[in-house]
Amino acid sequence: MIQLTTAIACYEYNYVMIRCRCQRDWTSGRSLTSRRSVLYFGRYEGSARQAPPEGARTVVNVMSIRTRVVLVIIGLMVLAVVINLLRTRRLKEEYALLWLVAALSLVVGPLLIDPLDALAYFLGVDYPPAVYLGVGIIGLLLILFQLSLNISRFSDTIRVLTQEVAILSQRVQGLEQRFEPPQETNAEED
Repeated sequence: MIQLTTAIACYEYNYVMIRCRCQRDWTSGRSLTSRRSVLYFGRYEGSARQAPPEGARTVVNVMSIRTRVVLVIIGLMVLAVVINLLRTRRLKEEYALLWLVAALSLVVGPLLIDPLDALAYFLGVDYPPAVYLGVGIIGLLLILFQLSLNISRFSDTIRVLTQEVAILSQRVQGLEQRFEPPQETNAEED
């Protein structure tokens, strides 16, 4: 059960201070702790946003242990699939590096969510999941860039091989015509 003990709204500075006292949740048996959050909503005047009052910061809900465990298990499954594909030689080493980095980030990311949130706040990002989404998009773009480079290289190789096969086919036809005995026609005259 969560009790809201204090809620102070200061509209002059556009922030709300919320103090929650969390008691034991008897349905799940978890012990919840007290926390104090200062949320800054940000007032816009023209194009510049006003600075928050001292001590105020944007706070998002902390990821639960259950969610972290599920994400680590998913990351371990992805890591196992990538390693198995490498082991069976169905995934080449040149493609595996970025997939291994992605799988390791899925394993380590949920474990280091608090330091990553602190880093996002330090960088000035108000909503830390936006940083994770941005890093994920950049990772996927790197994978797509690597695949595009390989497609370009393979298309050039295929073009050269096709030209070589055409030249060899023409040579074989020329040799067959030169060494083929002339066919005699048995035309009977009436």
